[in-house]
This record gives sequence, C-alpha cells and structure tokens, in this order.
Amino acid sequence: MSGVAARVNGQPADSLSILDRGLHYGDGVFRTLPVRGGRPLAWQAYQAALADDCRRLDLPSPSAEQWRADCSALFADGGDGVLKCLVTRGVGGRGYRPAATPEITRICLRYPEPPTRPAALAIGWSRQLLGRNRQLAGIKHLNRLEQVLAARELEGTDEDELLLCDENGGVISGSMSNLFLQRGGQLMTPSLEFAGIAGVTRGLILEQASRAGLDVHVTDLSRSDVEQADGLFLCNSLLGIRPVKQLDGTPRTVSDLTGTLQQLLEQARQP
Repeated sequence: MSGVAARVNGQPADSLSILDRGLHYGDGVFRTLPVRGGRPLAWQAYQAALADDCRRLDLPSPSAEQWRADCSALFADGGDGVLKCLVTRGVGGRGYRPAATPEITRICLRYPEPPTRPAALAIGWSRQLLGRNRQLAGIKHLNRLEQVLAARELEGTDEDELLLCDENGGVISGSMSNLFLQRGGQLMTPSLEFAGIAGVTRGLILEQASRAGLDVHVTDLSRSDVEQADGLFLCNSLLGIRPVKQLDGTPRTVSDLTGTLQQLLEQARQP
C-alpha cells in the first residue's frame, strides 16, 4: 500500500511468516493512534492499553523502549500520520494450543493521515449483533469480524457510522467508535462488561469529564436511551470527538458540552 511503512520486531519489513498465529487465529492485540510532528498523542495511555490487553490474553508485552524505538524510526522525518501497533503470539504450528513460552511478533506500521471526516456525523443502526464474552470484552484483539460485517453495511448509504447492540439488545458502540450520550446534566457511555472495545480516547474522556466535575455514568443503555438522549457523540483515536447530527434519518441537536469535551480531550492528548 502506498505511503505505508512497517517494522517487524524492530527491523524494516513488509511481510510476516505464513505461520504467524495472528494470521491463523487472530491471536493478538492492536491499538491505533495519531502522530503529529513525529510525536504520538497520548502515547503513555496507548502503551498502557496495549500492555493491559497483552496481560489479559497472557501475551508477553513489548517494552515501552521497544515501542518508542519503532515509532521514532517510522517517524524520523517528524511528520504526521497514523501509528498502528500490533502484538501476536508469534509463529506456531497447526492447532489452537499455543507454545508455553511464545516468541511474540511485534509490528508497527505508519499510515498516512486519513481523509478528513465531517465535523458532525450522520449515523444509523447496524443489523450486526455483538456477542457477549466477559473474558474478551474491552480488549482490542485481532478478531474484528463483527466490526467488519457492520462496516460493510455502510456501502451505498449516506451514513458515516453505525451503532451496534449486543445479542441482548444493549447498545455497546459504533463499528469503529465508542458512544457517549447526554441526558439532562448526565454524561453516559455504555458499559463494556460483556462486549465492545475499551478505547483509549473513551478512557481519556471519562477521566477528563470526571475531573471537570461532570456527572459521569458508565451503565447499560438501551436503544430508546440513545434515541431519547439530549445529545450524542462518538469518539476514537483518529476522530477525536465527533457530535452526531443525525440518527437513523432524524436530525439531532449538537450539545454545547461536546465542544467543551473536545477541548479537554485535545489538552489531555498532547505529547
């Protein structure tokens, strides 16, 4: 792909072993973050998220020094772009059972900056349902088929993103984003106890909103909760915070709170 550079286990590379368990079983984790002027935003938070994801899957975690060296090499020109960091359980034989002491594969990729997204988003509801699994909930593991299938539904529509519910009907997230809603004086986001990805940007927003004295709740939310909310916004590492201007064809009011949180997030992400 044009404009993409990669390092595998600290060396320039453009290929992996065909026996890597990340390819065969999705046995690994990843995180994606923006880089400005050669410096990754909220770098410590992303390193902590990667380390925690590795811990939960019993994967050895690369050191902060290794990640830093990869990033510095990929962005030696001091440019802007997107950094994607992956860890797999490495090369293995056929079968699910992993090696007792795996030799992990560490992958870092530099992508160009993505196309500019609208300042406010038109969103809808996905037909795809997320499975419930407390052991994997929150982890950004390499098995992302639910999100792939949901994202395919955007083809031929004017919507920017789709919201997903779990198999019990609880609202969880967008296909590539986390969801927040405002109801009265409360800021709410879905619980990710059984499904979804605990995005780093989501975590930063929760932290900054609490510090600002906002009434913040992580809780179970229904489709009607979302539809009756006073305001909605989505977030991820590359979008930052984007208010929702339309849900399922119905115009939505953009809350003043969204602008305040955008400023707080930008401050929190500075390198």
